[in-house]
Amino acid sequence: MTNPIRSADRLFATNRTATTEETSEIRARLTPSSRDDATSRTDAPASDSSRSDSRDGATRVDGKGRWDRAEPIDRRHDAQKRKLLVAAAELLAEAGLGALSVEAVTERAQVGRRTFYVHFEGRAQLLLALHSELATPLFASFDEASRNETSSIAVVHRTFEHLFDYILQSPLRAQFVLVDGPLLGERHARITQGFFDALSSMLVLGSLREAPEAAISQHEAQILVLGARGAALAIADGRRSNEYPSLASDFRALLTRVLARPMTA
Repeated sequence: MTNPIRSADRLFATNRTATTEETSEIRARLTPSSRDDATSRTDAPASDSSRSDSRDGATRVDGKGRWDRAEPIDRRHDAQKRKLLVAAAELLAEAGLGALSVEAVTERAQVGRRTFYVHFEGRAQLLLALHSELATPLFASFDEASRNETSSIAVVHRTFEHLFDYILQSPLRAQFVLVDGPLLGERHARITQGFFDALSSMLVLGSLREAPEAAISQHEAQILVLGARGAALAIADGRRSNEYPSLASDFRALLTRVLARPMTA
């Protein structure tokens, strides 16, 4: 079995290309769904009457960085940045970190280098933004569980089910977000650290409320949370998706046994 804790430079160091489902999932996550969003407009062929770049602001022409001047500048700005993030996510899934050069991303996004540097100081800032964007579903799953579950322990269970699904849906994305991304630096590490800190704190709170005689310390909670994360990533790295249901049930059983223990003096 390959060690899932690989260096960032070896991200996706495999001959296996991303599956259609993985690439489509990433594109769907990053691409706005609204039909009148500026991103979708850039993909539509321009009519003959729109193929001019006059400064009166009515139309745009096809090509890198040439946008409809009538479009509000903040919307054009957001759409351009979104195109760059989508392009980066696709390249990441296809070929790994080594493929994410400024040239490759702008070519895939069909924008100019000048446009790239309007939004990002360089490749490092692009990776940071991409990491934050791809990690967003994890925080959303915790927020959703917190709203819908009355028990703190149930929040932890539900969030871990989302985490396992997140890893299963795209192991390549999960490898970058949960393992390789944090190795790129402190700012990357903070993106996901908050998620796992929140899970650990919720586990401690739940034990105090629901099983005070077997309250879990912060360190114990961190061991349980990070251990479950590591087991899930190991399954993903080995592509053994059939083991996920048993992992979820084993995690529940482990928490039940821990919370049933008598507190030591």
